[in-house]
Amino acid sequence: MKEEQRLLLLHSSSLFSPPQGVKLSYGTAGFRADASILKSTVHRVGILAALRSLKTQSAVGLMITA
Repeated sequence: MKEEQRLLLLHSSSLFSPPQGVKLSYGTAGFRADASILKSTVHRVGILAALRSLKTQSAVGLMITA
């Protein structure tokens, strides 16, 4: 990863800090919580998906349900 990309990644992550005092858990149904507190989680999972796609040179997907 280039230094510029790393800095942009760190900056974007700082814009989506996890909510204070909230512990999110992951189970067989995925992350389950009120949507208003999942912004940081969705951001980080999106970054993980993008990095995996770059590494494997293939498409990856996320499923978000109501």
